[in-house]
Amino acid sequence: KPTPEEIGRLQEEIPLYKQCANLQFMPEPDDIETAKAELADMKQRLKALGPVGVDMEDFEEEKRKLADTQRDFDDLDRSRVSLQLTMDRLDRIARENFRSTFEQIRRNFQDIFTGLMAGGEAHLSLEGEDELEAAIEIKARPTGKKMNSVDALSNGEKALTAIALLFAIYLVKPSPFCVLDECDAPFDDANKARFVELLRRFSRQTQFIVITHQKPTMAASDRLYGVTQEVKGISQVVSVQLNEAAALATP
Repeated sequence: KPTPEEIGRLQEEIPLYKQCANLQFMPEPDDIETAKAELADMKQRLKALGPVGVDMEDFEEEKRKLADTQRDFDDLDRSRVSLQLTMDRLDRIARENFRSTFEQIRRNFQDIFTGLMAGGEAHLSLEGEDELEAAIEIKARPTGKKMNSVDALSNGEKALTAIALLFAIYLVKPSPFCVLDECDAPFDDANKARFVELLRRFSRQTQFIVITHQKPTMAASDRLYGVTQEVKGISQVVSVQLNEAAALATP
C-alpha cells in the first residue's frame, strides 16, 4: 500500500493532468508502481501537449499578424474586383469596336466587289455565337454566276475577291503607302483592267508601289523602276517617268 505521503503527492499531480487532458476521473491505484507508471505516462502526454499557459504578448502578436493578413486579403480582393471590372469593360469595348469595324468592312467589301464586277455580289458573315471567336464566311458571286464560297471560284476570281477584301479593310484605316507584290498575276485581261481602275481610284490618297510583270499594270503606272543589264553581268536600276516619256515621244 502507498504511504499517506506518496498518496498526497500523487493527488497533487494527478488532478493537474485531469484538467489539461480533460480525462474522466480515474480511481486511485492500489499499487505504488502502477501509480508511478501512470504518473510518468501522464507527464509524458502532458509534455506532448506543449505549453498551456496564455502569453498575452504572443496573443497580441498573433492578433496583429491576423489583422495584417486580413488587410492584405481585403486589398487583394479589391484588386480582383477592380481587375474583373476592367476586363469586362475592355471585353465590351472590344466587341463594340469589332461589330462597328466588321460592319464597315462588310459594306466596303460589297461596294468594291460590285465595282470590280458589275452585277456581282459579295458578302461577309460571322459563323458562331461568340463574335470575337467566330469564323468569317466569305461568299462572292461574279457576274453571271451563282453565289458561292470563295473555294468554288477560279484563281482569278479568288484573287479579285481577295483584292476587294483587302481594300475594304484598307478603307477603314487608310495608309499613305501601300505595297502590292504580284497580286495581279492570276488576272485575265479584263480583270487586269479592273485592277488598274481600282488602283487609280485609291491613288488619290495613297501612293502604290506595285511589283508586277503584267504589261497593263506597268502601262498604267506613273513611274517604272526596273533592273537591266546593258553590260552582261552588271545589273543596273533604271527608272522611267511615263508621263514625261509619253510627252517626249509625241511628235
